[in-house]
Amino acid sequence: MFEAKKFLIVILVAAVVGVPFVFREKNSSVIPVHGVETLVVITPHNESLRREYGAGFKKWYKAKTGKEVNVDWRYHGGGRDVARYVESVYANNFRLHWTENLHREWNSSAAAAFSARSEKMLDGDSLVAEVSREFFKSNVGCGIDIMFGAGLVESEIQASKGNLVPCGLLQERPDLFTDDTIPETFAGSRLWDRVGRWFGSALSSFGIIYNSEAILEDGITFFPRTWDDLGRQEFFGKLAIVDPTKSSSVLKAFDMLTQQKMQECFRGVTCGTDADDSQAKAHEEAAIGQGWLEALKLMQRIIANGRYFTDSATRPVVDVSAGNCLAGIAVDFYGFSEAQHLEDRGGSKRFRFCMPIGGGAPSPDPIGFFRGSQSPQLAKDFIE
Repeated sequence: MFEAKKFLIVILVAAVVGVPFVFREKNSSVIPVHGVETLVVITPHNESLRREYGAGFKKWYKAKTGKEVNVDWRYHGGGRDVARYVESVYANNFRLHWTENLHREWNSSAAAAFSARSEKMLDGDSLVAEVSREFFKSNVGCGIDIMFGAGLVESEIQASKGNLVPCGLLQERPDLFTDDTIPETFAGSRLWDRVGRWFGSALSSFGIIYNSEAILEDGITFFPRTWDDLGRQEFFGKLAIVDPTKSSSVLKAFDMLTQQKMQECFRGVTCGTDADDSQAKAHEEAAIGQGWLEALKLMQRIIANGRYFTDSATRPVVDVSAGNCLAGIAVDFYGFSEAQHLEDRGGSKRFRFCMPIGGGAPSPDPIGFFRGSQSPQLAKDFIE
């Protein structure tokens, strides 16, 4: 009898452990197929966007060339995490180039010089300048063809460091980049890089998500419509907060908050004055300094109101939708898609997204071309 019980326990344990493997989804990784090109794309975007863009590109490429193509998506977290991963791979591959091809010693000074490299550091006799020149003229890659997403700030940093390079689309399709099609700037943001290292693939806004039913049940008599509202004491311990060092979308939201505070301070010091150029410059500098301090104070209040501090940009959408948190910060398409999903599924309009009054503007979602791409023409086709 005892042996039978032991055998039954083993069978039950095997069933508990094995059933999930039997019914799990098939591995979505790309298996190389002979004669089919593969494009490697790193992105912070969620699975639904990856699936939609992947299917769309395959269909477009098939119609254009008659050939099949695979898209190998790489996901390493939020936009900041993507940038850190890419930088670490470039650092390692350049180290091999530096030691094996140039026969130079790689030490802490060389590593620091590589970290400090920039398109602005190409001149001079310093080690940073030497490393920058060697990297910018090399074809050192990172094993990835395209960075899709990660935010405007990160794309500009990647371009200035030489990780993103021109793909040739700007010169081949000038008809796409005019004021009547895709203008160079919009609402204070660049929509494409001057030399074609990255392009804005879509315009997104960053704002506030909130649960109207949960807010009213909590006794709060207003809905958050401004960044200042998120810093009010009524929301203490009730906000879903994402770490801006991990999420490029939240970093951009805090950037918009900072710019709004600077504008408010600038209007405050210039209202009712008839200043000359020197006075206007002084007013602007004072407004920038004061606005920066006001923005930091507001960020502290918002973060202090957080129920948690997560590294996932999608978690606030789930928690606010469920009422676990009253409000949070998110990119517009996360907010609008969740609101539409709830309404379609059960008619609920409790989940809402709003761009903060006076504190928001559309921003491009960039797509960039990596140095050392193994499939440059395919990458350019994807960007196009």
